[in-house]
Amino acid sequence: MKTITAIALFFLLFTSCSNNSGKDAFLGTWDSMSMYNQTTIQVTKDSLTTDKFGLKAVHIWKIENGKLHIKRVKGESVSPKETSVLDYKFSKNKDTLYLKSTTDTVFRTKYVKS
Repeated sequence: MKTITAIALFFLLFTSCSNNSGKDAFLGTWDSMSMYNQTTIQVTKDSLTTDKFGLKAVHIWKIENGKLHIKRVKGESVSPKETSVLDYKFSKNKDTLYLKSTTDTVFRTKYVKS
């Protein structure tokens, strides 16, 4: 019985650590690189805060099936949608984040970690 419990505990710890490692790359402050999209994103383990053209919003977020899922829980946004699903990719050294809507074909929005 102890062996089964130990294996189950190891499996839970292993899967929770591997899930967090995907989220860890997002943690920090990201600034947009376009004068037409002046946005700062602050990402912590529990929330994602956006400041876009002076409108601030707090979101809950998760990574699921290789996509970034966000849901606004507080504040105002230029987007009328409360929830969004975004495709993302990082530069090799993970200091640049590219985001796009799942319906777009090209990553147009670029954020640099500050």
